[in-house]
Formats: sequence, structure tokens, C-alpha cells
Amino acid sequence: MLLRRTTLLLLAAHAAAAPNAAGLLHPQESETRELKDLCGLWRFRADYEAEGLAERWWAAPLPEPTLRMPVPSSYNDLSQDRRLRDHVGVVWYELDDVFVPLRWLTQRLVLYVGSANYEATVWINGKLLGAHTGGHLPFHLEVRTPGRPARF
Repeated sequence: MLLRRTTLLLLAAHAAAAPNAAGLLHPQESETRELKDLCGLWRFRADYEAEGLAERWWAAPLPEPTLRMPVPSSYNDLSQDRRLRDHVGVVWYELDDVFVPLRWLTQRLVLYVGSANYEATVWINGKLLGAHTGGHLPFHLEVRTPGRPARF
């Protein structure tokens, strides 16, 4: 299975605004659980004008200009550009062509995000997968349930 254009929209806010939420343990590979690490360089764009939702940036490749941003990282710490370094607001991350092993088609498939501040919305192949609110907390979204086709 090929997941194209995995897109994350993040809305930064102060962590103090996060509601009470239980954290998740970091998934560990085992005899019954396989992991696919999506860390690496993602396309990144700060949405200074908050126009990405209205312009449907999740439905196509992010419009240029984009940067290559390492995940995990804090984009505020990686730039000499004062505007980006001081930005607290909407940003977009995008990763292309994630191949999921065929044997996973009969398994429950979950996307685990180790940390996102403050709100995160996830699209896969241009379709909404789900969203999360909570400062710097891990979360997971179910991509597919065994016996049911993926929703994209």
C-alpha cells in the first residue's frame, strides 16, 4: 500500500493551554508489532497568513517555497530567519511516498506522533485522517482496522 502526501498541519500555542490528557508510551517493536519510522527530512512551510486551509494545501503538494525540515525537531530552533524563529502559529509538514508492507493490509495500522504542539491535523492522500489537541503530547490515529479498507 502506498500512502502519498502524508500532510500534517500544526498550530502552535503555549503549552500551558493544553488540556489534561494522558500521555502514551512510545511504541516498541516486538514479535507482534512492527514499526515504520517516518523520521527524516519532510517538506515544511510556515503558514504566516493562515491561508493553507482555505487554499486546501493538504490536497496537493505544498506550494513553494518550502524548506526541508528534520523530523523530529523544533523549527524555531533551526533557522536564522527571525520571522520563522519567532513564529507561533500554523505550519505544515509533508512527506511523500510512504510504502506500507502488504502484510500490514490485514493488520490494524496506527500512525503514532511522538509530539506536536499545540494542535495537529493529519491528512493522508488528501483525505482527513484525524486531529489532536494537546501541547507536546504524543497521540495516535488509526489508519485502518483489520477487515476494513483504509479510508483514503
